[in-house]
Amino acid sequence: MTVIQERLSLCWQRFLSCFKKPTQANSELTVNPAETVTVPENDAATGGELYIALYDYSPRTNGDLCFYAGDLLEVLDRSAGEWWFAKAHSGLSASKQGYIPCNYVAPVESVYAEQWYFPDAKRPDAEKMLLTGENQNGAFLIRKSETQKGEHSLSVLDSGKVKHYKLRKLDTGQYYVSRTRCFETLQDLVAHYSRQSDGLCVQLREPCKKIEVPQTFGLSYNTVDHWEIDRNSIKLLKKLGMGQFGEVWEGVWNNTTPVAVKKLKPGMMAPADFLREAQIMKTLRHPKLIQLYAVCTMEEPIYIITELMKNGSLQEYLIKDGGSTLSLLDLTEMAAQVASGMAYLELQNYIHRDLAARNVLVGENNICKVADFGLARLILYDFTLFECNE
Repeated sequence: MTVIQERLSLCWQRFLSCFKKPTQANSELTVNPAETVTVPENDAATGGELYIALYDYSPRTNGDLCFYAGDLLEVLDRSAGEWWFAKAHSGLSASKQGYIPCNYVAPVESVYAEQWYFPDAKRPDAEKMLLTGENQNGAFLIRKSETQKGEHSLSVLDSGKVKHYKLRKLDTGQYYVSRTRCFETLQDLVAHYSRQSDGLCVQLREPCKKIEVPQTFGLSYNTVDHWEIDRNSIKLLKKLGMGQFGEVWEGVWNNTTPVAVKKLKPGMMAPADFLREAQIMKTLRHPKLIQLYAVCTMEEPIYIITELMKNGSLQEYLIKDGGSTLSLLDLTEMAAQVASGMAYLELQNYIHRDLAARNVLVGENNICKVADFGLARLILYDFTLFECNE
């Protein structure tokens, strides 16, 4: 029970952290991701800066650049927002140019380029990721401290349990676990404890495996601002279910990108009203909100194109396979994810109006995201008033 109370406390802290106003030190790009990816602020787009790829990326359009984790990329133009124009310096695409999602890369030799750096992971997130079956004893990650601004925490997997260490920082800029040994950079600290445990519970081994690849900002560089897309670019593959607003399909965009497609029931809402609401919905970005990619509104039925979540709605997930295997801790963390997304909506003065298990979608590793926010108030139907006398 003590363990559950501790996890509840941590989930509550994570929920409350949504109400903290962002600092100006970093530009936090809150997309889904598997986890939020923080990209250091840079000056105005000047080009010529070298970045390293953190994930593989397969091109979705002819203008995209294909690359793999570890490839070296030169960013030539960042004026298009979250999609940068770059040239590959290594890998299969060496010397080729094209657009890349900015949250898939990090400046060369910066701490953001390190596989073990998870800047936005919270303590419960670190424990969940390290305890996945792919990680071995000694797996580790470094994350930003939740309580001390400018400091970090080291999370290490030791014999099936996750241990946490505070990484202090001196006024001189040096880092340490114990004052008896200080390091100029986090990279130096990791290198030292990778050679010997030197007081840690275990010697550092491999970086923690990343559970999920982050979502891009929109489908591609040319749909971010022009997101009314050609209906013919969407291929419907399999009907996933029937919801309050219409059918939900698994589909593919441009023969390259898996998506979810919600086909709204004809006459359910006015296209003009939906477009106004969708403009707002697309600006809402948070790891625990389903990302709206694009729409097709030129004819009915209206299509809403969003990211695809493998396990469908939380309601179906609990009734079918997932429900019997989830522990109380799993359920608590899933509830905390939903609360985190809802807290963000409240912070943006946005009301969901129809939060229910059917409107929460589940991905791999019990990742939960809130969906259908804002649609409930657009439904066109007659109200019936019932009055109770007793």
